[in-house]
Amino acid sequence: MNKINICGKVILKHKDYDDSVLILKRPAYDCYEPIGGRLEIDFENQKSETIEDCIQRECLEEVGLSIENLTYIGSYNYFWEKNGHYNFCLLYTAFINSSLENLKKEDGFGKCLTISEWVLKKDLLSNDRVKFNPTHFGLNCLIEKFCSQQ
Repeated sequence: MNKINICGKVILKHKDYDDSVLILKRPAYDCYEPIGGRLEIDFENQKSETIEDCIQRECLEEVGLSIENLTYIGSYNYFWEKNGHYNFCLLYTAFINSSLENLKKEDGFGKCLTISEWVLKKDLLSNDRVKFNPTHFGLNCLIEKFCSQQ
């Protein structure tokens, strides 16, 4: 079944890691991606969380951290061929405002396993060190934009 998803994604920063950001590694696909996921929408009751609430929730679920100061970077998209879903993603940056002791190192299992990883900002532009999912159209341009603003 074809479906369109709206996703909130985020690159996390922390005051004690000025030269690094927190993103997710997907070992099954040998690539990285920003933290985040789908907006929860209740069509029956015509209610939805905001994109900011989605990102807050996803950060707690995926990496166990709360965040603040969301700043919009841009949008990108990708198709999830396995289930015919099209995902439209809004990418933000944010600062972690909770203890790093709460950081979850792993989330999910199998092909859905993600590993939280601190990555040097300078390595975000290096395909040798950090390879983003090539099916996420426009993400590399947004990563370049993010790096140029740092």
